Amino acid sequence: MLQLALLAFLLSLAGGARGLDDARQDAFINYSEVARVQEDVNPADVVAVAVQSSYGQIRLHLRRDWAPNAAEAVARAAAGKMRACPGCSWYRHEPAPENWGVNGFYGPPYGLLQGGIPVLETGVTQENPGARAVTRGTAAFIAGSTDYFIGTVDHTEWGAAFTVFAQVEEEDMKSVVPLIPLEPYRNSTDAYNFTTRWLLERVPVTLVPLTRKDLLAGGGASGAGAGTA
Repeated sequence: MLQLALLAFLLSLAGGARGLDDARQDAFINYSEVARVQEDVNPADVVAVAVQSSYGQIRLHLRRDWAPNAAEAVARAAAGKMRACPGCSWYRHEPAPENWGVNGFYGPPYGLLQGGIPVLETGVTQENPGARAVTRGTAAFIAGSTDYFIGTVDHTEWGAAFTVFAQVEEEDMKSVVPLIPLEPYRNSTDAYNFTTRWLLERVPVTLVPLTRKDLLAGGGASGAGAGTA
């Protein structure tokens, strides 16, 4: 029964994103408006990807040692001509309740920031050989989709159900993630009584490839996972 409930929750994570009003696509940043003029970067040189929005950048230090295929897919997306990421956005931001984890209570709300990278085109397959749980400051894909989320609290209750592929720069967890709006939002409750929150206005984002040289120059190499990607 627990496995069935978890499966239903996973489906609600990805399904709700695809069910948002397509008319909001007009709010996304157009590729021609934000395309960078620099030449393409070699994906092998990309050790981190900055998810850039009007609220600032959230740097994801790619962990190829955790999920090599997923990390490489994100590196390729950021390094290529689609780094302007049309359709990419933050669309879900849920706080964690004050009594998170007390007496087995893990939401709702669920303590995460969720977005999508539709330029990946194909969904990311499940990849978690180390059976790694989502913890605060890690980013994980929802299997079979291009949707991912950042844990703003530890999510050991989900076990190894997700593809954990990156660590977020701690500075960005403290100073940028809280700036992403939590509201206005709409609630969505599925047949299994899981209630999730979806932002009424998505936050468009672009992808910025970062090499070790970029991180050192910008002072970003001191964060989580900087030396291991």
